[in-house]
Amino acid sequence: MHLLTTRHHYLLWLLAAHLGLCIPPLRFPAAVFLIAFLPGYVIQERFSLWKDPLFAAVGSVGLSFLLSPLLVLPAALLFGKVKEAVIVFSLDIFFLGMIWGQAAKDRVTYGEKHHSPLLPFLLLMIISGIFLYLDLTGLGPYSEDWIYFLGIVKELSRNMPPQDPEASFLLMKYPWVSYFYSALLHRLGGVSAWKVLELVSVLFGFIFLGLVYMIIVQVTGKRWAGIWAVFFLTIGRETEWFIRGIQGLGWDPFYAFDPGWAELQAFSVYSLIWGWYLPPNLIVPLLALYFFIRYDQFGEKKDFWFSWGACALSCFFHPAYYLGFMIGYSLWIGLQLLQKRFRSPWLLFYAAFLPYFLTFFLLLQPKIPADPLYLFWGDLKSIGISIRNYLGHNGVALPLALAALVFSREARTWLLPFALPLLLLSVLGVSKVNHLSHVLFPGMVYLSLLAGIGVEAVLCIRRPIRYLAYAVILGIIVPPFCFHLYDRIQTGWKGALDQEQIIAASFIRTHTAEDSTFLILPNSRYSAACIEGLGERRLVFGWVFHLNRYESVEVLQQVVGEILSFFSHGDEQSKKEFLRKYKATHIFLGPDEIRFMKDHGKDPAQFRRYYPSIFKTPQIEILKVDEERQP
Repeated sequence: MHLLTTRHHYLLWLLAAHLGLCIPPLRFPAAVFLIAFLPGYVIQERFSLWKDPLFAAVGSVGLSFLLSPLLVLPAALLFGKVKEAVIVFSLDIFFLGMIWGQAAKDRVTYGEKHHSPLLPFLLLMIISGIFLYLDLTGLGPYSEDWIYFLGIVKELSRNMPPQDPEASFLLMKYPWVSYFYSALLHRLGGVSAWKVLELVSVLFGFIFLGLVYMIIVQVTGKRWAGIWAVFFLTIGRETEWFIRGIQGLGWDPFYAFDPGWAELQAFSVYSLIWGWYLPPNLIVPLLALYFFIRYDQFGEKKDFWFSWGACALSCFFHPAYYLGFMIGYSLWIGLQLLQKRFRSPWLLFYAAFLPYFLTFFLLLQPKIPADPLYLFWGDLKSIGISIRNYLGHNGVALPLALAALVFSREARTWLLPFALPLLLLSVLGVSKVNHLSHVLFPGMVYLSLLAGIGVEAVLCIRRPIRYLAYAVILGIIVPPFCFHLYDRIQTGWKGALDQEQIIAASFIRTHTAEDSTFLILPNSRYSAACIEGLGERRLVFGWVFHLNRYESVEVLQQVVGEILSFFSHGDEQSKKEFLRKYKATHIFLGPDEIRFMKDHGKDPAQFRRYYPSIFKTPQIEILKVDEERQP
């Protein structure tokens, strides 16, 4: 009877999701439920991973993030398309298999409460604030990176294997599995790719902050330590104005300290607001760490295999984060060996890269970046400047992290090995490939974990004094947080799309085929934001620095030369051959293209002889490549 009840329970959820997909107003919520919750929920119930309801919710959404892309990927590769039927069929096969393989047992009950009563309300405030802030500031796909990520989501919702949205003649070699998750929501939910990225910022923020809290509670059992870690990751740890006051430069909490886009994202709340970028790739190794801690504490095999699986999957989501995890893991093993502790299964984690290596790496064969992976500073002055900058961002957290290491054996055992290498690499040099994503951000997360533990480790004192210390910490970090948010609401975003771009992007989405390919001038952010960003169409060639990490410089230089020749000189027959070679369907003439042509003595109007104009504003013109009208 219990088995029947359990199966009926799962089938009811599945039926509800399918019905929602058939009702237009409910289509997107149903797609979110089917992709972002149900796969992990079925696994959670099957293996009884959590008895705390909030932990189970975080774990279900987190495991769905890992599972959904990999469940749909085989069928998408088989059919060569990412269609709604392919997504639903793949997930249904998984659900039905899990349902009919369900053992006869009572359903999981969620009677344990390991989380602080404050945590659900805090997470709700944070994720609601993300939505509100995105609306107030009018955030959109403005920067080169955001445009590229949006293009990746759109491309992954079309074809499999995907072409590069900024080099339509190349297979995509950028690690794209985390963006496939967003592409599934975009395709099945029927909303714009940008709206999906706004939503996944909330989903990833929920998983990311919930997982941070769960790790601290698992390590120390202290709920308020987890709350403080969430505060540090949400509000930030910026201490520059306080340090300036100590130096006699004035006590100005609203000191306009603008560290730039990279540091702003790595060290502040913007890592959550721009949550489609940094958190998803770190969620996977954090899950591996969480399950491994449980395995070492309780010795359950299911925790070991969930940890190993998450570690292996982190290669698919981004190999750099697997490498960062393994550096910390290796240091942890070394410290265990010094204590004469060793288990042979620990070594299996060094083989976790094999599934990725034998599939994606061998098939796509991405080029090794020409830049060195990491460069150490060659002089003490540069190291001093780097340390001073790091203190400006994290000064309040560093002494608290040190206190955690002094007073908490659990922090020394579990977090120090993973934090120390990243903290040293943050100040001793720079990663030439992506210092922000691969070093600063993960280091910031582990520092916040330690600082949260440090607050509770140090402030086990009388309540009036403890609350005064709490007020001092918040008094340091809250004012810069408020200033950044208020200033951005008032000033908007640098590079925001103008009205002509918005109108042109709307035209592109509604009047061109999904597989259209646009020709623009290389490295034109204005044109790429309009076409690849809000327009959701691919480019013949976009931004060089998105491609030179995975493709040879010689190939890229050749294509750039051909495009520059197309816009500056060359006969009409060679232009025709170029357009046919790269399968361009449209030519986009924005301010950058028109300026470039005029600088080379070319009149943009000459294109209209062979390519009819289908859209025109004072700054933008879109031409259709018409085979019949070409020479």
